[in-house]
Amino acid sequence: MKYPERSQELTSLCLHYVLFLRSIAFWGHIMILWLLTHFLDQPFPYFSVGSVVVLLGFFTLASWLWMRNKKSISDHFVFIQLMADIFTLSLLLYLTGGSSNPFVSLFMLPVTFASAMLRVRYIWITAITAMICYTLLMFFYQPMPLWQHHGQGFTLHVWGMWGGFLLSAGLVAYFVARIGSTIKARDRALAEAREKALESEKLVALGTLAAGTAHELGTPLATIAILARELEKSTQEKNPAISKKLTLLRSQVDRCKTILSKMTSSTGQSPADSGAGITVDRYLEKTLQEWSKIRPEVSAESHFSGTDPAPRIIADRTVTQAILNVLDNAADASRDSIKVEGKWDNNCLVLFVHDQGEGISDELIERVGEEPFLTTKPPGKGLGLGLYLTRTTLIRLGGEIHFENRDNGKGLTVQIKLPLAQLKIDE
Repeated sequence: MKYPERSQELTSLCLHYVLFLRSIAFWGHIMILWLLTHFLDQPFPYFSVGSVVVLLGFFTLASWLWMRNKKSISDHFVFIQLMADIFTLSLLLYLTGGSSNPFVSLFMLPVTFASAMLRVRYIWITAITAMICYTLLMFFYQPMPLWQHHGQGFTLHVWGMWGGFLLSAGLVAYFVARIGSTIKARDRALAEAREKALESEKLVALGTLAAGTAHELGTPLATIAILARELEKSTQEKNPAISKKLTLLRSQVDRCKTILSKMTSSTGQSPADSGAGITVDRYLEKTLQEWSKIRPEVSAESHFSGTDPAPRIIADRTVTQAILNVLDNAADASRDSIKVEGKWDNNCLVLFVHDQGEGISDELIERVGEEPFLTTKPPGKGLGLGLYLTRTTLIRLGGEIHFENRDNGKGLTVQIKLPLAQLKIDE
């Protein structure tokens, strides 16, 4: 059976827990020794136990200093740390009654940490070493009158075992829970990374499809433009009405060619070289003016407000297209009028687009923009790519898009939140 490898992040975290716990144990031993010198009236190996505790303290300090300059930690180093804990604990227990010492259950801690941090062979070596040390302490130890199983000594021993169990159980539960939460957080991060990778693959596929489509549309559009121009000239005097319609047709073909040109020329550009510097208020006004030329049949009521002077940003074409997509969808739903509100400060731009349509069902409102080719429009009226590409553009810049049905039951409100950190020009 193949076991998964532990991540460096998890191993480093667990080792920090080990050293932190050992540091607490060091000062705990110091305090216990001080208390015993004042309140214990029985023989106790103060010097031997104190020497072991001091050596443990120096070893812990050296381990902390060594870790400060290390970017990666090997399993071998972690294994040495846990072996040091087992042998130190064994020596302390040997000096204080062996297996009769109620704190013998602390052998479980190194085994627990080994299970969380190390590969299988190190786990078994650690566990077997702890078992052997425990077994040897049943036969080889220095007797400790404090733990004798009779009278008051037996009662003290039972209470000591209870305290040792509580300490071991509490420490294991706390640190294993912390380790478990770290593993869950790492798994969530991996899941999000996988999801982003899948979205990137979808975008690559869409980009390839768009590039191929743009290339294929170039020739027929050029042919249509030439024929429309010739027909316009030939009907200009004989049939002015048809000539006027042909002029409109040619202008729409030119618009299609302009859109394809912008799409192919902006591919792969960074915000720094894909737009010009402009204040936020002027940028919103120009974007709305551009959209009004595209959809003159729909009126747009606008209201913009924010810090004065407004921050200066790069007019990234991809962001402009994202806003145009939202305005187009609102116009498709309203037909007559929409309302646009913009608010900004020095760090963020928030845009609200309200339409007068029928809204979106609760089943779809959480999915809109999340999936490509998802649309609520009738067949032939939309591909379901506009809002998906808008959401992807905003996420790339750290932004968000939210959809909410209006309280009066008429229409939908789209909220765009765009941080200005990547677009702002420092002056």
